[in-house]
Amino acid sequence: MNEKITNYVAEILKVLVKNKVPKKDFETIIEIIRKEYENCGVIQEDTQKEFFQKFL
Repeated sequence: MNEKITNYVAEILKVLVKNKVPKKDFETIIEIIRKEYENCGVIQEDTQKEFFQKFL
């Protein structure tokens, strides 16, 4: 997995946690990010769910 992507997602998640975003919204945001990466072809479909699951 691209380290840049991991760092980018981690930074987004830090902000969400810092601002105490509710879990439901947190999961929705993760899903939106995942879809965007999927649409850009950055993350292979078979690995993207595994990648984003570690953030939930």
